[in-house]
Amino acid sequence: MSNNSSCFWVAEVYEKSSLNYSQQDQEYILMTEEEFNYSDIDISSYIKKIVGTIALCKNNRIPNGAWIKRLYVHKDYRKKSIGSFLLNVALEFSIMQGYNRVNIVISEYRKDAKKLCIRKGFELYLCYKKPVFRSLITMLVYELTYQINYYINENFMAIDPYYAYYILNS
Repeated sequence: MSNNSSCFWVAEVYEKSSLNYSQQDQEYILMTEEEFNYSDIDISSYIKKIVGTIALCKNNRIPNGAWIKRLYVHKDYRKKSIGSFLLNVALEFSIMQGYNRVNIVISEYRKDAKKLCIRKGFELYLCYKKPVFRSLITMLVYELTYQINYYINENFMAIDPYYAYYILNS
């Protein structure tokens, strides 16, 4: 990426070249590139496919905020926790970069993506109609936001309020 405050990730799948479509309903092991590099998995008989993407960049509209863009998982690989894993990676990166808020824009036609983001803790920030075809057709668009709360003490910084409460009161 052009700077350290932005990043782009891809989700890759390694599958046996002999799999046919009906056999692809299998369980996948999700791991980061670093975890994969340290594993002893022999991929010599596998085919690599890119099945998902996500990007995170600075939000110039909201101070200390970020945008999630390009969240996509191939239709044959949805409902396998790949989107959830990609969101986790982007949110962890945003925390490491010190962002306080992460927003994402999702159209009314991406209901599963909206549900996933809400399960992850995103909340509705804005809802508006966007002109699509010469203003004759409009599409409902949701902007969701994920608020990152920091609990800071002299000795620690926590993101989870329950963890902060536990540490402060023990």
